[in-house]
This record gives sequence, structure tokens and C-alpha cells, in this order.
Amino acid sequence: MREARDFARRSNRQPGRRPSPFHRGSTGADLHRRAGVIQIACERVKRGKKVMTRFKTVFPYVLLLPTMVWLAVFALYPLGYMVYLSLTSWDLINPNIEFVGLQNYMNIVNNARFYTMLENTFIFFLLTVPGTILVSTLLALWLFKKRFIHQLATSAIFTPHIISLVSVSMVWLWLMDPSIGLLNYILGWLNLPQSDWIASSKTSMLSVAIVSIWKSVGFFTLIILSGLGRISNEIQEAVKLDSRPNVYTFFKITLPLLSPTLLFLFFIASIASFQVFDTIQIMTNGGPAGSTTTIVFFIYDYAFRHFQIGFASAVSIVLMLILALMMTLYFRFISNKVHYQ
Repeated sequence: MREARDFARRSNRQPGRRPSPFHRGSTGADLHRRAGVIQIACERVKRGKKVMTRFKTVFPYVLLLPTMVWLAVFALYPLGYMVYLSLTSWDLINPNIEFVGLQNYMNIVNNARFYTMLENTFIFFLLTVPGTILVSTLLALWLFKKRFIHQLATSAIFTPHIISLVSVSMVWLWLMDPSIGLLNYILGWLNLPQSDWIASSKTSMLSVAIVSIWKSVGFFTLIILSGLGRISNEIQEAVKLDSRPNVYTFFKITLPLLSPTLLFLFFIASIASFQVFDTIQIMTNGGPAGSTTTIVFFIYDYAFRHFQIGFASAVSIVLMLILALMMTLYFRFISNKVHYQ
């Protein structure tokens, strides 16, 4: 009835309209009829509010639906199918897939070659991840001076990142050729001992790591430059007023404030180092003597050369678990040392 009285009050104030039946002199039948109309209108308003509330609740999920479908089709389904294949024995040709349970995982445990490939992968990780971040940080600190020559150098450093990896690998194959390579020619001209580079099992992994660092350092440098640019001007001005040495400023001010960027780069570099395949496939094909065969190349070898799809899928699951464990350890022991402004 409160809504009815408010409606009647508004109706009496509007010129040109018939006075509301709720004023003095209206009959009981008019009051009852008008109250029913107003009650129906109020119910319609409430119903409309409920519809809008439901729409606001459902609409975000409608917007997320294409992404969720994409993830289900191209991420969750392949992952689930790979888990299924890891429990089977299949040669990729025979339509009959034999279920073998955990036998493939037992074969991984008993496979001595798997541990060698895992060791090679960790060596590549230790060579490329710290090396890429260190070189990129030094270049970013030098390029942060914002001189014209430094802007040109930024473009030159980023160029390898946009060049095809196949082209990069072919160029470095010629540079590292033990007989006619440019690197050995320069070493001989400087009267320094020459190297076999990718032709020797002792230096092949280092050679591949050098190519990987050279290819990635441009992208990493730009990310670190953006991190340096986010350091507030107040902090930089305070450091200048203190007249501290550059080394002290870097380790006490710049590096802690740059730690979120470096942690992000550490994550993506670690994942990329465990997934390296193209460079090794083109430059060494896993040799010499398996010295550059990483775990992803090991998976490729068993899947598409030996046609042991079940075993290769099981190794892929193990690789995924290793990466998940590494990321968990990173967040557990490293993320709490990150400083934010």
C-alpha cells in the first residue's frame, strides 16, 4: 500500500491528469482497482530486476565461453588423450591400441638413456637460463642511458629474435664449422686454440647454448628495459642525491626493484630450456654421440623414429610433472624474495 500512496501522490502533482482515486472522495472500489494495478506494476518491476540480476551473473560466463571451449579442445582434450596413450602400447600405424597400464612408466625408470637425456637437459638449462638473464641485464643497463646510439643498438640486439630459427641455426652452423667456420678463422688469426664446436661431444652442448642465448637475448633485454623504466623517478632522484657508487646502487636499489621482471624471465626461460628442440634438430640432430639429445628430442625420437607412442607419451607426462615441480619450488623459495614498489 505504500507504493500505492506514492503513486497517488505523484499522480496528483502532474498537471493535466485526472486526480488519483486515493484522494478524499474516492470510492472503495476505485481504491481497490487502482491498488491492484499498482501491485501488478510493482511485480513486473521486481521481475525485471531479477532478470537483470541473472543476466549480469551469466553474461561474464558467456564472454568466457569461447576461451573455455578453445582450452577444452586444444589443451584439456590433448592432455587427457596423452595421459591415456601413456597407459597404452601403440605404434601409430596399427589401429589396435593395447592397454598396458603403468608399464611405460616402469620402462622409463629402467631406461638408462632417459637419465642421460635428463642430465643433458639440465646442463642446457644451467647454461642458457643464467647466461641469457645475465647478458640481457648487462645490455639493458647499458641501453637504459637513452642515447641515440643506444636506440640503434636496441634495434640491432632485438633483430635475432624476429629472425627464423632455421635461418639462425644455418648461419651458426657455418660460423661453427671446424674447417671453414668464421669463428675458428678468427681464433687462428688471434693465435688462439681453435675449437671443434658442434663436432665434439665436449663442446657441442655449449655451442647450442650459445646459439640459444644469442637468439633470446634481444627479447629479454627489451623486457628488462621496460622493468627499469617502471622504477619511480623519486627513487632514482634519491639515489643520485646520496651519491652512492654504481655497484652499490645496482645491488641495493635497482636489482631488488627489478626482481619481479627477472623472476618472470626466469620462469619463461626455464620452461623454454626444457622444451628446446628446433636448434638441436637442425644443428646437431642430437649428436655427436647423443651429447645434445635433450628430453624433448628424446620424446621425438621414440615417437616418430621408433614409433613407440605410448612410451613417448609417458615421457611427456614425466616432463610435465618435472616442470610443475620446478615452478612450485620457484614460487615456494624464490617468489618471497621478490620486492615490489
